[in-house]
Amino acid sequence: MDMGLSEGPRPLAVSDGGRLISIASDGVVRLWTVDPMHPGPTLAASDSALMRFVPVGHQLVTAGPAGVVRVWNTSNGAEEWTFYAHVGRVCAIAGSPDGRTLVTGSALGEVKFWDLRTGRELMAFHRHAGAVTRIEFAGDGSRMLTAAEHASGTGELAFWR
Repeated sequence: MDMGLSEGPRPLAVSDGGRLISIASDGVVRLWTVDPMHPGPTLAASDSALMRFVPVGHQLVTAGPAGVVRVWNTSNGAEEWTFYAHVGRVCAIAGSPDGRTLVTGSALGEVKFWDLRTGRELMAFHRHAGAVTRIEFAGDGSRMLTAAEHASGTGELAFWR
């Protein structure tokens, strides 16, 4: 199916249930409903280097190289929140399984927790010596894993409860 992209797709995300996909291209993010394939809202998210659907609800989170994180309503394409999350690049994002908390990781090793209902920062930790490259929650939300990569090419993991 032709999705109308004039350049190759860059960041993309698939919702947990596989019902929605998002593709960044041409300075916007396009949402698509799957089965049958049907175009949804187009988001004015020109700085999106990362994208991730929040497991519960109708939200897509995008992050850019300047430390800006945006939360979008996938039903209508409206921007709900903008976080100035980190100094420099946001390298990883994840939503908790209950859809209440967003976690962001920076190029400087910082991990921050955000309330997705209010947009308020809950806490921040400088947990890693390198860029946080991955954030994953256990299915029940009781644990979280962050991964970081050092300039030397070595990595580290941190387990959270």
